[in-house]
Amino acid sequence: VANKGVLTYTGQPLGLVIVTDIDPVPGDEPVAYSITYRRVGTPSGQEVDEGVGSVKDAGLYRVTITSTDARYVGENDVLVPVSTRPITVSSAVSSKVYGEEDPDLSAVLVSGTLAAGHGLSGQLAYVGEDAGSYELALGSVAVKAGATDVTANYALSIAGGFTVQPAPVSFDIGNADTRRDGVHVFFGDGASVIGLEVLSTPAGMNDY
Repeated sequence: VANKGVLTYTGQPLGLVIVTDIDPVPGDEPVAYSITYRRVGTPSGQEVDEGVGSVKDAGLYRVTITSTDARYVGENDVLVPVSTRPITVSSAVSSKVYGEEDPDLSAVLVSGTLAAGHGLSGQLAYVGEDAGSYELALGSVAVKAGATDVTANYALSIAGGFTVQPAPVSFDIGNADTRRDGVHVFFGDGASVIGLEVLSTPAGMNDY
């Protein structure tokens, strides 16, 4: 199989270039042969053993080429790897303000191409709540061909990250304009020090 080192997943059966006797006799009758295929490994390296009709999904195949020509006898087993298809995804939204709901983190293709009829589904994810910068993870992102998950045929990488921006807070003095007979006054409870009533937006920010 002359092209066994350059095959990459396309979503379609891949054509194999078979080399037999390059100088048959008679010269106008190429060697006749049959081919059978067995998928013997997944992209992750897991061993399998399943008969298939063609070389298509990413993984490792054992291709058996058998002479059906009266001039020749014999067969060869050839291991044929099919590489995963590299793509890079990111999110159209890269930040939010602390306290807000998480935005839509649908995956967007930024590098590479999907096979015809394939599309991205699901959401990217990050781990964290406080303000700061976080790495994006694949989350529930998958590549689908209709309802079929074909993610295993792709080598997915992620570009960019996600930032949680600090939430703004403002303060005011609630009792600054309290007057009695034109004089600014502050009310006390008889126990604590008389002082300013500090208000915040959002409410409850009392660490200042």
